[in-house]
This record gives sequence, C-alpha cells and structure tokens, in this order.
Amino acid sequence: MLGAIALVVSILSALTAYSIGRRSVDRTAHQTLSELALRLSEAFLEYPELRPYFYDRKELSSDDASANRVLAMAEMMLDACEWVLQGRYKLSKYDRAGWESYARHMLENSPVMRANLAEHSDWHPLVSGLL
Repeated sequence: MLGAIALVVSILSALTAYSIGRRSVDRTAHQTLSELALRLSEAFLEYPELRPYFYDRKELSSDDASANRVLAMAEMMLDACEWVLQGRYKLSKYDRAGWESYARHMLENSPVMRANLAEHSDWHPLVSGLL
C-alpha cells in the first residue's frame, strides 16, 4: 500500500514538473519572439531610411548608399519569419497566424525581400510557401 502511494505521489510530482516546465518553455518562446519583434522595430527606428524598402515597395538600386544595410535587414527579416514558421518556438495558433500575416505583408510590400527569397528560396522554404 505504501508503495502504491509513493508511486502516485511520484507520478503527480512528475506531471507537476512537466506542467511547470511546459509553461516555462511557452513563456521563454513568447519572450524570445517579443525580443525579436522589438529588435526589428528598433532597427527601423535607428535607420528610418530602411523602412520604405520594407513597407512602401521601394526598389533597391545598386548605387543606393544603404544597399548593404537594406540587404542585411531583408535577410534578417526572412530568417526571423522562417524560424517562427519552422516551429522553433511553440506558438499558439493565434500567434502563428499573426506572424504568417506579418511575413505575407512584408513580402507583398518589400521588393528586396522578394528578390532575396527568389535568389535563396532554399534558405527560407516555409516563407517561400507563403507566396
């Protein structure tokens, strides 16, 4: 009888630890994604000249002084969207749908992101699937 009680207590302890761990993973994922979104926003605040390339359909010319920064930002944004879509973070359906919507919006409004994606679709296969 004592053995059965110990087994039940052990199972309950394991389930409690699992539940606590799961909530911790979910919180960490949400915090990580929030930090990622904040960093993307901060980049646009620090370099406002980049914004038109991602929100206003501005084409990138080869003689643009910001070309390297625009290309780096496009790659960073594609990487971020790919990470989210790969499920590296455990997201609710609502949060995942929001990121998919954001990625589609960026692709629709950023010729430089579409060009990067066309050139390197194998780097971002899930983002490519949004087109």
